[in-house]
Amino acid sequence: MNPDFPRGDRTYYVSDERLRAFRQLTPEQKYFFLYLLTNEKTSQCGIYEITKRHICYDTWYNIDTVSKLLNFFIEAGKIKYNYDTSEVAIKNWLMR
Repeated sequence: MNPDFPRGDRTYYVSDERLRAFRQLTPEQKYFFLYLLTNEKTSQCGIYEITKRHICYDTWYNIDTVSKLLNFFIEAGKIKYNYDTSEVAIKNWLMR
């Protein structure tokens, strides 16, 4: 590999603490969080507009499941969600 060639912006180091916290999530929670990080609406700053209906369509989860998962990650301090504007903000996005 050429050391002069810049690596992509999606490479990052995961600390043991963050990895341990991720491993404790259920498969459904892991899938949902990875969806929030990688869906087509994501932006470079980690703040983007996405409706619950769009999340339901992409993930095949019903609206109740999406609401519960959003609330879980809001309470865990991983995201913020503005219900008025349907915007998601991923906390520590730039630290990834």
